[in-house]
Amino acid sequence: MDKDPGLFCSFGRVGFYLESSRKGKIMKIFLVLYFIFFILFCLVLPTVRVWRQQKILAITFKNTDSAHDYIGKLFKVVILAAGFPALLYLFNEERLPRLIQLDLPPSVFYLGLIIMAVSLLWVMIAQIQMANSWRIGIDYEKKTELVHEGFFNYSRNPIYLGMHGSLLGFFMVLPNVWSLVVFLIAHILMQIQTRLEEEYLEKMHGASYADYKNKVRRWL
Repeated sequence: MDKDPGLFCSFGRVGFYLESSRKGKIMKIFLVLYFIFFILFCLVLPTVRVWRQQKILAITFKNTDSAHDYIGKLFKVVILAAGFPALLYLFNEERLPRLIQLDLPPSVFYLGLIIMAVSLLWVMIAQIQMANSWRIGIDYEKKTELVHEGFFNYSRNPIYLGMHGSLLGFFMVLPNVWSLVVFLIAHILMQIQTRLEEEYLEKMHGASYADYKNKVRRWL
Protein backbone atom coordinates (compact mmCIF):
# COMPACT_ATOMS: atom_id res chain seq x y z
CA MET A 1 0.00 0.00 0.00
CA ASP A 2 1.39 3.42 -1.00
CA LYS A 3 2.05 5.95 1.72
CA ASP A 4 0.06 9.15 1.65
CA PRO A 5 2.73 11.86 1.05
CA GLY A 6 0.57 14.47 2.77
CA LEU A 7 0.19 12.29 5.85
CA PHE A 8 3.92 11.49 5.79
CA CYS A 9 4.79 15.21 5.63
CA SER A 10 2.42 15.94 8.50
CA PHE A 11 4.06 13.33 10.69
CA GLY A 12 7.44 14.68 9.63
CA ARG A 13 6.49 18.18 10.74
CA VAL A 14 5.17 16.87 14.07
CA GLY A 15 8.35 14.87 14.62
CA PHE A 16 10.48 17.91 13.84
CA TYR A 17 8.42 20.06 16.21
CA LEU A 18 8.70 17.52 19.03
CA GLU A 19 12.46 17.18 18.49
CA SER A 20 12.91 20.97 18.42
CA SER A 21 10.70 21.37 21.48
CA ARG A 22 12.66 18.72 23.40
CA LYS A 23 15.98 20.30 22.40
CA GLY A 24 14.65 23.69 23.47
CA LYS A 25 13.72 22.46 26.95
CA ILE A 26 17.04 20.63 27.39
CA MET A 27 18.88 23.70 26.17
CA LYS A 28 17.20 26.15 28.54
CA ILE A 29 17.64 23.97 31.62
CA PHE A 30 21.25 23.19 30.69
CA LEU A 31 22.20 26.82 30.05
CA VAL A 32 20.79 28.03 33.36
CA LEU A 33 22.53 25.27 35.34
CA TYR A 34 25.75 25.65 33.37
CA PHE A 35 26.19 29.36 33.98
CA ILE A 36 25.27 28.99 37.66
CA PHE A 37 27.82 26.19 38.11
CA PHE A 38 30.48 28.04 36.10
CA ILE A 39 30.18 31.28 38.06
CA LEU A 40 29.93 29.48 41.41
CA PHE A 41 32.56 26.76 41.05
CA CYS A 42 35.01 28.40 38.62
CA LEU A 43 34.96 31.99 39.89
CA VAL A 44 33.32 32.57 43.28
CA LEU A 45 34.41 29.53 45.31
CA PRO A 46 38.07 29.50 44.14
CA THR A 47 38.33 33.24 44.86
CA VAL A 48 36.86 32.73 48.35
CA ARG A 49 39.20 29.78 48.98
CA VAL A 50 42.33 31.76 48.11
CA TRP A 51 41.13 34.71 50.22
CA ARG A 52 40.48 32.54 53.27
CA GLN A 53 43.81 30.74 53.04
CA GLN A 54 46.07 33.63 52.03
CA LYS A 55 44.05 36.83 52.51
CA ILE A 56 44.83 37.62 48.87
CA LEU A 57 42.41 38.67 46.14
CA ALA A 58 42.89 36.10 43.38
CA ILE A 59 41.58 38.47 40.69
CA THR A 60 44.72 40.36 39.67
CA PHE A 61 43.42 42.48 36.77
CA LYS A 62 43.50 46.17 37.68
CA ASN A 63 42.29 49.39 36.10
CA THR A 64 45.57 50.40 34.44
CA ASP A 65 46.52 50.84 30.79
CA SER A 66 48.96 47.89 30.73
CA ALA A 67 48.56 45.13 28.13
CA HIS A 68 47.73 42.67 30.92
CA ASP A 69 44.92 44.78 32.38
CA TYR A 70 43.61 45.76 28.94
CA ILE A 71 43.20 42.07 28.10
CA GLY A 72 41.39 41.66 31.41
CA LYS A 73 38.88 44.30 30.32
CA LEU A 74 38.40 42.56 26.98
CA PHE A 75 37.80 39.25 28.77
CA LYS A 76 34.92 40.88 30.64
CA VAL A 77 33.43 42.04 27.34
CA VAL A 78 33.79 38.53 25.89
CA ILE A 79 32.04 36.98 28.91
CA LEU A 80 29.13 39.41 28.52
CA ALA A 81 29.06 38.81 24.76
CA ALA A 82 28.98 35.03 25.31
CA GLY A 83 26.05 35.39 27.68
CA PHE A 84 24.04 37.57 25.27
CA PRO A 85 22.76 34.83 22.89
CA ALA A 86 22.09 32.57 25.88
CA LEU A 87 19.92 35.24 27.53
CA LEU A 88 18.26 35.94 24.20
CA TYR A 89 17.46 32.25 23.83
CA LEU A 90 16.06 32.02 27.36
CA PHE A 91 13.89 35.14 27.34
CA ASN A 92 13.33 36.22 23.73
CA GLU A 93 13.84 33.17 21.55
CA GLU A 94 12.12 34.58 18.47
CA ARG A 95 14.89 37.18 18.07
CA LEU A 96 17.62 34.54 17.99
CA PRO A 97 17.53 34.05 14.17
CA ARG A 98 18.66 37.67 13.80
CA LEU A 99 22.10 36.53 15.04
CA ILE A 100 22.35 34.56 11.77
CA GLN A 101 21.87 30.92 12.67
CA LEU A 102 24.23 28.33 11.18
CA ASP A 103 22.78 25.02 10.02
CA LEU A 104 24.61 22.12 11.71
CA PRO A 105 23.58 18.44 12.06
CA PRO A 106 21.44 17.64 15.15
CA SER A 107 24.19 15.38 16.52
CA VAL A 108 26.44 18.44 16.87
CA PHE A 109 24.00 19.89 19.43
CA TYR A 110 24.30 16.88 21.76
CA LEU A 111 28.05 16.65 21.23
CA GLY A 112 28.28 20.32 22.20
CA LEU A 113 26.41 19.63 25.46
CA ILE A 114 28.90 16.88 26.31
CA ILE A 115 31.90 19.07 25.47
CA MET A 116 30.57 21.92 27.64
CA ALA A 117 29.94 19.59 30.60
CA VAL A 118 33.35 17.89 30.32
CA SER A 119 35.10 21.25 29.91
CA LEU A 120 33.42 22.65 33.03
CA LEU A 121 34.51 19.62 35.07
CA TRP A 122 38.02 19.89 33.57
CA VAL A 123 38.34 23.55 34.60
CA MET A 124 37.09 22.83 38.12
CA ILE A 125 39.61 19.99 38.62
CA ALA A 126 42.48 22.07 37.19
CA GLN A 127 41.65 24.92 39.57
CA ILE A 128 41.67 22.53 42.53
CA GLN A 129 45.05 21.21 41.38
CA MET A 130 46.42 24.76 41.32
CA ALA A 131 45.45 25.17 44.99
CA ASN A 132 46.88 28.43 46.40
CA SER A 133 48.64 29.23 43.11
CA TRP A 134 45.32 29.85 41.36
CA ARG A 135 44.86 33.38 40.06
CA ILE A 136 42.79 35.19 37.47
CA GLY A 137 45.55 36.97 35.60
CA ILE A 138 49.17 37.54 36.66
CA ASP A 139 50.03 38.15 40.30
CA TYR A 140 52.99 40.54 40.14
CA GLU A 141 53.00 41.07 43.91
CA LYS A 142 53.31 37.52 45.28
CA LYS A 143 55.37 34.62 44.00
CA THR A 144 53.24 31.51 43.48
CA GLU A 145 54.41 27.91 43.45
CA LEU A 146 54.93 26.25 40.08
CA VAL A 147 52.25 23.62 39.50
CA HIS A 148 53.22 20.72 37.25
CA GLU A 149 51.11 17.82 38.52
CA GLY A 150 47.70 16.49 37.49
CA PHE A 151 46.41 18.10 34.29
CA PHE A 152 49.45 20.38 34.34
CA ASN A 153 51.57 17.35 33.55
CA TYR A 154 49.92 17.24 30.11
CA SER A 155 49.14 20.91 29.41
CA ARG A 156 50.79 24.11 30.61
CA ASN A 157 47.41 25.86 30.44
CA PRO A 158 44.66 23.34 31.23
CA ILE A 159 42.25 25.99 32.55
CA TYR A 160 42.43 28.02 29.34
CA LEU A 161 42.13 24.74 27.43
CA GLY A 162 38.91 24.01 29.31
CA MET A 163 37.63 27.50 28.57
CA HIS A 164 38.29 26.86 24.88
CA GLY A 165 36.21 23.69 25.18
CA SER A 166 33.36 25.50 26.92
CA LEU A 167 33.13 28.17 24.23
CA LEU A 168 33.48 25.64 21.41
CA GLY A 169 30.71 23.53 22.94
CA PHE A 170 28.58 26.64 23.39
CA PHE A 171 28.95 27.42 19.68
CA MET A 172 27.96 23.84 18.80
CA VAL A 173 24.88 24.05 21.04
CA LEU A 174 23.85 27.51 19.87
CA PRO A 175 25.42 27.80 16.39
CA ASN A 176 25.27 31.34 15.05
CA VAL A 177 27.67 33.95 13.76
CA TRP A 178 27.68 35.74 17.14
CA SER A 179 28.80 32.70 19.17
CA LEU A 180 31.40 31.86 16.49
CA VAL A 181 32.90 35.37 16.61
CA VAL A 182 32.93 35.26 20.43
CA PHE A 183 34.83 31.95 20.32
CA LEU A 184 37.40 33.30 17.84
CA ILE A 185 37.98 36.54 19.81
CA ALA A 186 38.29 34.58 23.08
CA HIS A 187 40.77 32.24 21.39
CA ILE A 188 42.97 35.17 20.34
CA LEU A 189 42.81 36.75 23.81
CA MET A 190 43.73 33.45 25.50
CA GLN A 191 46.62 32.96 23.09
CA ILE A 192 47.97 36.39 24.10
CA GLN A 193 47.27 35.94 27.82
CA THR A 194 48.96 32.53 28.02
CA ARG A 195 52.10 33.98 26.45
CA LEU A 196 52.14 36.88 28.92
CA GLU A 197 51.72 34.48 31.83
CA GLU A 198 54.38 32.08 30.55
CA GLU A 199 56.90 34.91 30.09
CA TYR A 200 56.26 36.01 33.68
CA LEU A 201 56.50 32.46 35.05
CA GLU A 202 59.81 31.92 33.28
CA LYS A 203 61.22 35.10 34.83
CA MET A 204 59.90 34.11 38.26
CA HIS A 205 60.88 30.42 38.29
CA GLY A 206 63.85 30.51 35.92
CA ALA A 207 65.35 27.17 34.89
CA SER A 208 62.65 25.06 36.56
CA TYR A 209 59.94 26.63 34.39
CA ALA A 210 62.14 26.50 31.28
CA ASP A 211 62.58 22.76 31.88
CA TYR A 212 58.83 22.34 32.44
CA LYS A 213 58.16 24.32 29.26
CA ASN A 214 60.39 21.99 27.25
CA LYS A 215 58.61 18.88 28.55
CA VAL A 216 54.95 19.96 28.43
CA ARG A 217 53.07 21.51 25.52
CA ARG A 218 51.23 24.81 25.80
CA TRP A 219 47.87 23.15 25.13
CA LEU A 220 48.09 19.38 24.66
